[in-house]
Amino acid sequence: MYLFGFFRELKILLIIFALGLILLFSNCGRNDKYFEQISWGKEEFLREYPIFSFVNNSFILRPGTYNIDDNIVVPKGFSLRIEAGAKLKMGKGIWIVSYSPVEILGTDSQPVFILAQDKSNPWGVFAIQESPERSVVQYAKFENGSEAIINGGHYSGMLAAHYSDIEVADCIFQDANGNDALNVKNARAIITNNYFYKNKFDAIDLDDGAEGEIDSNYFVDNGDDSIDLAIVSNLMVKNNYVRESGGLCLGIDGKSENVVIFNNLFKDCVSGISLVDNSRIKLINNTIIGNQTGIVVSMGEPILYKAELAIYNTIIWDNGQSIISDEKSNFRVTNSSIKGGWPGDNNLESSPNYDDNYISSLGGGDSNIVNTIFNQDYQAINLGIISPAWSRLPF
Repeated sequence: MYLFGFFRELKILLIIFALGLILLFSNCGRNDKYFEQISWGKEEFLREYPIFSFVNNSFILRPGTYNIDDNIVVPKGFSLRIEAGAKLKMGKGIWIVSYSPVEILGTDSQPVFILAQDKSNPWGVFAIQESPERSVVQYAKFENGSEAIINGGHYSGMLAAHYSDIEVADCIFQDANGNDALNVKNARAIITNNYFYKNKFDAIDLDDGAEGEIDSNYFVDNGDDSIDLAIVSNLMVKNNYVRESGGLCLGIDGKSENVVIFNNLFKDCVSGISLVDNSRIKLINNTIIGNQTGIVVSMGEPILYKAELAIYNTIIWDNGQSIISDEKSNFRVTNSSIKGGWPGDNNLESSPNYDDNYISSLGGGDSNIVNTIFNQDYQAINLGIISPAWSRLPF
């Protein structure tokens, strides 16, 4: 009954074990050449990587097609800008890491492409490490990347931002072969209107103190979890369309607090939402349908605080099981429609009628919780999503 928590913990242990072996046999993943490049000056960088120009303290990659066959380290104290129309064709295992802020500035008519020279030989990662300023990635397609160990650090995301604030908008992430398509650690991330498709494992992974917003993204046919959160805080997950994940539509582990999940469609996954350990979450006006299990709430290892999940105005319908919860978890449901019923104030067991956007006409929601959190003035509110989750393909 509580196998979800067990298998997720087992997955984490196996990953840690595998990384330990990689580090052991790779001399901690550190190559002195790449480590020294962190503090290079302008002349050394341009001599090593002549495809870049330099203007106003920024290394610039102009429009054009580039075969990238050597790893690239962007040193501290500068910035990196990749302009609209640039196409980076990456060699097997090749990576780019920047210790300075990054701007990838595609447009809807001239996106930036970062992809493999040969789809059968994935490239590594595009990583941003300890940038002092926010990075911006817009209208870019990342395809057939994987993961890498660089200067002793493990980057599990095809696009990774560690200790580096980032804004990612209007991008496509497809066919990532590593653990994550997009990974953010200990940083503020604004992730808006992106398309995550057929990534081998997780689509988005935010952890280790990450915060921010995941808004209006489309996730389909990802191999494991579409949205994987661990030890996050002050995070809003809203207006997302998530379906057909091989694992969870949304998983939350560790001590995650002040997380609001609003107006999302979670459909046709192993579990719509899995909440493990002592996370504290508000789930408001979501539609959770067609999953093997709608919601799983369970405790991992014994801890000081209980998991707290408050569910409002939500439809949980036509799942294999609606809700699985252990006795240790603090679990509250109100003003929601759950197939099979569930205790709580003003809960229903009424079949929802959907339009083409899965918006239901089923009334009976609590408008006060929405008005309080979002500073709105609803007099009445329906159950489930109240506006279309997600909008359009970026390009």
